[in-house]
Amino acid sequence: LISATQPRTFSSFKITTSCPGRSTTTVEAPIEPLVSFLRHPLFVCMDSSRDHWLDKSYILFGTPTSVITGRRFLFDIGASQYNSGGGGASQSWFVERYKTLLDVDFDRIFAWEYGGDQVERLSETPFEILTKTSYFVIPASGEPKKCHNPWNFIKAVCKPGDFVVVKLDIDTPVVETALIEQLLEDKSLATLIDDFYFEDHVSKSPMEYHGWGSGPKDHDLARSIQIFAQLREMGIRAHSWV
Repeated sequence: LISATQPRTFSSFKITTSCPGRSTTTVEAPIEPLVSFLRHPLFVCMDSSRDHWLDKSYILFGTPTSVITGRRFLFDIGASQYNSGGGGASQSWFVERYKTLLDVDFDRIFAWEYGGDQVERLSETPFEILTKTSYFVIPASGEPKKCHNPWNFIKAVCKPGDFVVVKLDIDTPVVETALIEQLLEDKSLATLIDDFYFEDHVSKSPMEYHGWGSGPKDHDLARSIQIFAQLREMGIRAHSWV
């Protein structure tokens, strides 16, 4: 996807490493641009089929140098099952991609998926993943002081120096927006999160005709692009999810 002759096609993070007695190094880590309606660029506009509907290949990972040396956490908010879900695989996608591309083995996984039977929900999870997973079949909360507000978990168990990946996709715009606004307003929380994946269910998006429906939304596509830009400016590698 990345052409060395077209570097301006992509946004990028600059990662600067400075150690006493050593020269300072800076590495650029490209990230997909915030364009169109924040899905695969071929979906709808150039390909009317659903081949790219759940295609995540547009998502660009960071570099191994961006992974700091602390503990590694995955928070999957809207987790479905390990190998399947309405938007395709979630937990297994993160576990496999981060191991393959960044040599990251997650030490702890926290997952929320409302409803259903926990035995069924966990039936696809491999034993070696299950032993380090906390899986809640109750809804994640958007209220700041509630126990199952995921940000409270992050602030309780993570610390600076840990590598933290978060995915948010619970198909409930009012809760998603509440969590996003809290994240934007809490710099101490933002400094704990490295990579963030979010399917923002917005109005004025072609996705209203491709799965989302016309139900109530909290904001439109233009505001969504602003949100992703703000998160990136706060130092979070923020990606639009499917």
